[in-house]
This record gives sequence, C-alpha cells and structure tokens, in this order.
Amino acid sequence: MKVDALSQFEEYLRFERRYSPATVEAYLRDAREFCAWIGRKGECVDLSLVTRNDIAEWVMSLTEGGHKATSVNRATSAIKSLFRLLHGRGIIPTNPAALIGTQRVPQRPPTFIQADRS
Repeated sequence: MKVDALSQFEEYLRFERRYSPATVEAYLRDAREFCAWIGRKGECVDLSLVTRNDIAEWVMSLTEGGHKATSVNRATSAIKSLFRLLHGRGIIPTNPAALIGTQRVPQRPPTFIQADRS
C-alpha cells in the first residue's frame, strides 16, 4: 500500500493541488520519513493501521530532534494532506490526522531601516 499511496499522493499534489515542484518534493520527503519512522526499519506499515497517537508521537520526535516549528508544521501539513487524500478516496476508513494541530511559530520582531539624516 505504501508505494501506491505515495504515488497517488504525488499525483494529487502535482496535478490536483498544483503545488510547486519544491513543495511536492518536501511533502513527499516528509511522507517517506514518516513511513520510515512508523516502520522503524525503513519499511512502512499499512497506513490504515496508523493511529492519531502514532502521528502525535512522530510530531513530538521531530520537535525533540531539534526541528524548528516551521519545519514541523510543514511535515505535519504533509501528513495531514496524505491521510486526508487516503480517507477521501476510501483507501483508509478513518483519518487519524484530522485532529492533529500545528505548533505555534514565534513571530520575529520587525526590523527598521534607518533614514539617512544628512
């Protein structure tokens, strides 16, 4: 199921969502990394067996691994999109990612340009 699901996901991102090539590659990389993490041996388990807790643990592992909130949010968005697609097409019975939230991203203070007072 993994290969078929990821190929469907790629087609969905490219042709239905019309994401940029960079976004497609990032989402696919995140999906592959998630599958490897779930399988723990580099092999993805049946995605219909993934639970909300599995996804939450993966998100926590990214955070604890030192990833920035923006990177964790992009990865979370990719996984949410993958499971939304699989559930929408009837490939999996429920969407375990439906209630997974994103992290708060700290805002940077604005920078000001000094006016030339000559």
